[in-house]
Amino acid sequence: MDNTATVELAGESLATTSSQPDWLEAVSGFRSRSRGRSLGADGGSESGTCTNFEEAAEPSSECQGVVRDSGDDRLLMLNTIKWLEAMDRRVWATDLKNSWYRQFISCMNRLAAIAILAEPHVGGKTNTSPILYLTMKEAGAKLTEPYPPAGLILIRCSGGAATDGTGIRDFLEGLRGYRKVDVQDPRRKVGGSLATSWNTSKVVNRFGMNTPPEQEPPINLLDLDCTQPKVVPDCFIPDNMRFLSKLKPDAGRPAIGSSIKVEWCLLGQAGSGSLPHFDHCGFWTWVMVQEGLKLWLVCKLSDDERKTFASEGINFSGGEWYIVPMRKGDVIVMAPGTVHAVFSPVDTLCFGGNAWSNFTMGDTMKSIYEERVNPAVTNDNQPSELSSLLDEAARRIRVSGSMDKYGGRDQVDMFFKYYKVGNPICPVVITNKPRGLEMEGDK
Repeated sequence: MDNTATVELAGESLATTSSQPDWLEAVSGFRSRSRGRSLGADGGSESGTCTNFEEAAEPSSECQGVVRDSGDDRLLMLNTIKWLEAMDRRVWATDLKNSWYRQFISCMNRLAAIAILAEPHVGGKTNTSPILYLTMKEAGAKLTEPYPPAGLILIRCSGGAATDGTGIRDFLEGLRGYRKVDVQDPRRKVGGSLATSWNTSKVVNRFGMNTPPEQEPPINLLDLDCTQPKVVPDCFIPDNMRFLSKLKPDAGRPAIGSSIKVEWCLLGQAGSGSLPHFDHCGFWTWVMVQEGLKLWLVCKLSDDERKTFASEGINFSGGEWYIVPMRKGDVIVMAPGTVHAVFSPVDTLCFGGNAWSNFTMGDTMKSIYEERVNPAVTNDNQPSELSSLLDEAARRIRVSGSMDKYGGRDQVDMFFKYYKVGNPICPVVITNKPRGLEMEGDK
């Protein structure tokens, strides 16, 4: 039997075979009918319509984008794969052949081709996917359990800060109060630093341009100050998720002025993103889309595959990769050490933050040790006060007299196993992740 189907897109054809993910085989019927469906905030479905690939392949007129989002996850993924394939095959300008952006496109194309579109397992019921689809209330309950879930939690249409109307234009206008902004400029050469400092006027002007990404690689702004009030999702407010904040005053450095940011903003141009990594310092991480669209790729790894990832870094293509589309109001929560990559099909603004949970300090300490041994597994620096924070955490665990408060014996044993071999930890400096903003008047 011939298991090959042909899908047309913008006058071209894409052959799909049974060796590709099942969802990609199923898209052959999208030209003749609408099949938009997404999970609503109440766990129900909301329809999105798109009956024409030519229409779907064009960027939306409402925002800068390389792929249009019709609201249909499968169609979005097909169009994204088509765009990445075309970009990866193109003849690149001489000054971009060895750029970070060329490397990024090649990596994303490779991962998108093998990834599985995560299905909405409502209430966290899932067979093999590392992704739980929960309500905010369910997520909060999961995170307060002594053994919270590993992997990723997705909360659809959470509302919160995403309902206040603040968008990319407002955020860019707010940057005018700063003199310079640190950015990731993927035009730079592989092997060198992605980070550079731009005048805010240059950043604002870049977001106003409509230059194709193959001519002007899109920039990414990470770890920006978050000035929005009350952006932390309710599931991150429970007492056990505030362990880091409790440690700071007793670790020799006040919470105010610490180089560890517990809340931040992400702003990326269409076509930008992040290569495979896990977040530094063993953090729990939350991210909410304020405007735009993110494709979050998360990897399920065996112990052996995790070791391979540590040695191969951005060239790693093992494990099981899943893709989660995130739209306005959606929130993801990642456990310590979750390997992920990110792609922004359109200009996108996100709010986010980090935390330590006293229930999972073993996982946190293991992740910190892994990044110390293999700095390439993360994309940020270990802050100077990390060692003192871990010393204070160790002291509290020792004197508490209760293993249950710290996740039980397995978590406590894991913490001290990696604490003894990995502390004191000297700051690991890597060069592909910028930090912070420089205010007017700073010298």
